[in-house]
Amino acid sequence: MVDRTQTPSESGKAHLLMIDQDDQIVYSGPSTGMPLFARLGLLQTVEVSETLFFPVLHSPSLLSEFVAVTKRRLICTAQYGAFLMSILAVTVRLVENAKLLLPPSEREQASESYFELAQELLRSSKNKLDIRHILALYHLALFSEGRNSSTGPVSSFVAEAIGLAFTTGLHRSTTDFKMDPVTLQIRTRLFWALYSLDISLAYSQGRPPLIKLSECSVELPVIVDNEFITKTAILSQPESSPPVPMAAAVKITEVYMVLEQVLSAINAPSKTAAAAFSLDDRPFERNDIFIRAQERLDQIERNLPPYLTQVNITSSRQISKFFHSSRVRATSQFVRTLIARQALIDGLDANPPLVDEEIDSPTSEACRLSIDIIKTYSRLRHTGHLRYCSFQAVSHITAAAHTLIACMLRNSNLAFEHRPDLLTAIDLLLVMSSPFPSAKTVAQLLVQVSRTLDYHHGSTSQTEAAAIRVLARKFAPSTTSNSSPQTSASDKQPVSSSFGPAPPWQSGDNTTVLPQLGIEALQTNPFASGGFSADRNHSSSILDTLAPPQSGHSADIPPNYALTTEELAYGWNLSSPSTSFVTESNPWAVA
Repeated sequence: MVDRTQTPSESGKAHLLMIDQDDQIVYSGPSTGMPLFARLGLLQTVEVSETLFFPVLHSPSLLSEFVAVTKRRLICTAQYGAFLMSILAVTVRLVENAKLLLPPSEREQASESYFELAQELLRSSKNKLDIRHILALYHLALFSEGRNSSTGPVSSFVAEAIGLAFTTGLHRSTTDFKMDPVTLQIRTRLFWALYSLDISLAYSQGRPPLIKLSECSVELPVIVDNEFITKTAILSQPESSPPVPMAAAVKITEVYMVLEQVLSAINAPSKTAAAAFSLDDRPFERNDIFIRAQERLDQIERNLPPYLTQVNITSSRQISKFFHSSRVRATSQFVRTLIARQALIDGLDANPPLVDEEIDSPTSEACRLSIDIIKTYSRLRHTGHLRYCSFQAVSHITAAAHTLIACMLRNSNLAFEHRPDLLTAIDLLLVMSSPFPSAKTVAQLLVQVSRTLDYHHGSTSQTEAAAIRVLARKFAPSTTSNSSPQTSASDKQPVSSSFGPAPPWQSGDNTTVLPQLGIEALQTNPFASGGFSADRNHSSSILDTLAPPQSGHSADIPPNYALTTEELAYGWNLSSPSTSFVTESNPWAVA
């Protein structure tokens, strides 16, 4: 906590938050004394950032509490200060227009400063079970996602938040507590937001989830907008103005419940020490679980309200419906893709290699689902809404690209047919690397893998299955001593005009520049000695079965990572440097 006796130069953060000896906020701003209520305009953009993830906060209560604290009607505790700074950090980082509300001198480093100050205030918090303390941890986890190559900070924030959530009873039914509707809904939303984030991390890190729903009795959030939730009652919302963001969040949560069970089936080892003591004597049938998962996803999609099935935009009033419909669709297809990819792996393990011209059903289904995810996010990019997607979009696009490469391994005809889709996925990851720098590393690795894999001389189904298992994991780059959370100046440089004109599909607000691929050389060779040293999530027994592949394109593409996707397409004979490699006559068509 910052002592008001310190000068701004001594404290280093006195321009952000000043708290006096009576635990009251004095001011927030530069040393001239910018009043804290001047941050009210910034706080009013919080609902925009909340829709990127899960609408946890009740904005009317948040703003009224903020005003009450500034007018000294409420005490500003350390956990409230941390909560305030954490949501400002997330908002400034992910909402483009939010920075414009800050003084010019604060814009570049504001989000990092808010992030650091929130952590300092949490360390001095005297009531860790305060809901504001847990909310601060949740928002710090959101801020840390994709910030750099390390997953340690986000994991530690989530683990601490979940532990405190269980301690304070967020996992229990709301009927167990006598609280006002606003407090109950914030608690319920926070639990499900932590659950969704935990499942996402469980997938990307290859670990079991920390939350088991079989031990939780909490209900799903009420699907109404904040303005219809008061301290005394939850009002019904008119059908003419549906609660689109909240409905999408709840439907995505339902999909994540299915994802939790799918991941458990995929990652479950065949033999465990606990099996001998299990009280459940039913045999484990992975395929049965997958069939039930597909049926449950079908049921969720059938029960979607009409405003969450929007596949195109016919008027400006449908933009929100289209965006959230795309998020729900991409999440559902992501789970289906994982199921299809596992079926592809199981088929390669059990059956002999097929004739190269044949495309078996699992391969065709996995390919179709992967392309659907890529096209869904490509449509969001066309409309300029890709920048509003959360870090989960990076996981979805990465999984789709990995699965697409797996299908290319299985059948070389698919390699030539769908390389443009793979390039689109890589390009989407490059766009996402602006708010989430770690996406750039994933794009680099995808380019390297796609250039080094031999699509024509796969030796056996065993080596194909092993390669697909490697691709099944999200590429987690090794942390280095010089890794920094800040985006380097070279990352922000626009592409040189020598690379040719920008393609016509690069016309959205968030795609004005296309960063170069691989400005710095990669430090590891992912297939050196049959191992994949850049990924910490794979067993050595699987990696050892990977024979070093021979590139079929070495003569066309030199080993230079400073390539645009346009040049990459040209090297693969897909287009000329001056034309786009993506051709979509109808950008809204769902393949």
